[in-house]
Amino acid sequence: MRLTRCHRLASTSVKTQWIGTNLGSLALDDGTTSRNWGFSDQAAALDWVRANIQDFGGDLDRITITGQSFGAIYVTSMLGSPKAAGKFSGLLHRAIRLVRFSVFRMPGAMIFQLNGDKKAQLECLRALPVKELANLAAQVNVLTKDGTYLTTDRLTLDGSAPIAKVPVLMGMLRDDGAPFTPYPISGDLRTNLINGGFAAQADAIISSGKFPLPSGPDTFLNIFNVASRAY
Repeated sequence: MRLTRCHRLASTSVKTQWIGTNLGSLALDDGTTSRNWGFSDQAAALDWVRANIQDFGGDLDRITITGQSFGAIYVTSMLGSPKAAGKFSGLLHRAIRLVRFSVFRMPGAMIFQLNGDKKAQLECLRALPVKELANLAAQVNVLTKDGTYLTTDRLTLDGSAPIAKVPVLMGMLRDDGAPFTPYPISGDLRTNLINGGFAAQADAIISSGKFPLPSGPDTFLNIFNVASRAY
């Protein structure tokens, strides 16, 4: 059969870039400051896309959201967000692992003490210069069950809570953990796995055979590659 007409497949892409710092994820269990600020910005961006996509030649019924690494946390969490329900038709998830992306916690405890006067803690936070807060070495980058944007403790798949029923394509990135892996300070693999946060799993990682040590000329780089893959 001879084709006499050519159909061009067109797509419209809208990209929002949000830096996952303390300013977007910090929340306190004080009944007031408990919102997913960065997540709410992204939900607003999704609303903007829906309101304007047709002006760019896009299809309102074929909106796909995608996220890589930390961005994958957000797009996957949108599956269970009432504020995002029905607003997209597909999802692409690209990250190093999956299980960590479905847990919602109250991140304020990561910076402040678990116990104490919440009001005093909040006043201390407000007195801190924004630049200093944003540049803290310890970053808070988890989501919060705030009752508005996220209403469950985790992403549920058993029907006990609402979830978007859309096609999902998940992929893994081999080197996604490299930025979070400390560079080796010795030529011993086990020592560096322990220093990298794998004290309990170091021996199992080595003996599993799943993370073979590369044979390159740079010993430290070889060890770094193993540790980053294990992450």
